[in-house]
Formats: sequence, structure tokens, C-alpha cells
Amino acid sequence: MSSHARRLVVEPEQDGFRLDNFLTALLPDHSRSQIQRLIKDGHLRGPGTPKPSSMVHTGQEFEKVSKDTERDYFMSAEEAKDYHLIDKVISHV
Repeated sequence: MSSHARRLVVEPEQDGFRLDNFLTALLPDHSRSQIQRLIKDGHLRGPGTPKPSSMVHTGQEFEKVSKDTERDYFMSAEEAKDYHLIDKVISHV
């Protein structure tokens, strides 16, 4: 798991929830529309390609990636690679 991510695991009582509702319950500081935007903007990693209406099942794991890139947060090329924003760092010698 990335140091810029939060791990979220589906518990048995959450089985069958819509993904956006599951996340809204776990992340009360975000509205459902904010959660839907996080999902659509790729700030959530999980099985397959997560969609707001996807059903979650017991044991599934998701990572909510921090939205550091939306503010004046600058990172080195190596940090961007670790954050999975880029695939590789090209340096000229």
C-alpha cells in the first residue's frame, strides 16, 4: 500500500452495498457526491475498475489515494513515481 493511501476493507455487514455508499459510511468527512468524484477521478484503487454503483463484497480491499495533487503540493520525480502518477523517471546524463 502506498504511504499516500488509506486501506478500506469490506466487512460482512457491508456486503452488497454500493461502493459510493460503503465509502460514505467510512469517510464521513466526504459527501456522497465528493466520494463519487474521488472514484471517477481515479483516487480509489480496488478490484477491477471501481465505479460508484459497483457492489462491494465481504473481504474486498480498496485504497483511497490522498488528493495531494489537487493543492499546491509539489513532489520530486521519484515521489511522483512512488505515487503512481508516472511510470518511470527519465534522466539525461
